[in-house]
Amino acid sequence: MNAIKLLMQDHKKVRQLLTELEGTTTRNVRDRERLVHEISNEVTIHAQIEEEIFYPAFKAAAKKSDDAEMFFEAAEEHHVVEMVMPELVACDPATDEFTAKAKVLKELIEHHAGEEEKEMFKRAKALMDEDELEELGTRLEERKMELSGEELELVGAGPSRAKNGSNGSRSARGTSGSAARIAAKTQPRAATSRATSTRATTSRKRK
Repeated sequence: MNAIKLLMQDHKKVRQLLTELEGTTTRNVRDRERLVHEISNEVTIHAQIEEEIFYPAFKAAAKKSDDAEMFFEAAEEHHVVEMVMPELVACDPATDEFTAKAKVLKELIEHHAGEEEKEMFKRAKALMDEDELEELGTRLEERKMELSGEELELVGAGPSRAKNGSNGSRSARGTSGSAARIAAKTQPRAATSRATSTRATTSRKRK
């Protein structure tokens, strides 16, 4: 799939979720909890594949100083969203404070997505040919599927997979806060499993 088309689809989905969240009230606690969870997952994965794959490719292809400014501005806007999102997730959905934070998040994301679509994506089409965008899209799609699988594991939706394979490696430049959170949640679980196995083996030897 073309990289721009894939990222635009992500934007459309998140916009729809944000609009649905905006239509809720303090009485719709369960709906708010579900929507915030979905939005958080979508935004986290979308931001990570952009930071790991799309932004570096755009920066490498950039020819003008304006292009470099687009890159750094987009990265900073991701940072702002990363600060607001956890506050919304931790906020009581039955409060007016939640309503206010949801509105701010919606404005931030819509502004960022709009700028990307009007400026960065348009420029990317000029900098990269169709074959490059298709190849980039394939990489984005594969990484998105991998990260989606990791998110599902964290809520117990599947057996633990090895994270040290060729597809699981991350460059230092591309590792975002979401990757660190996934790793932090996965590693203790693996350590606990090893510790349990060791205790069981020791117990058998004593017998």
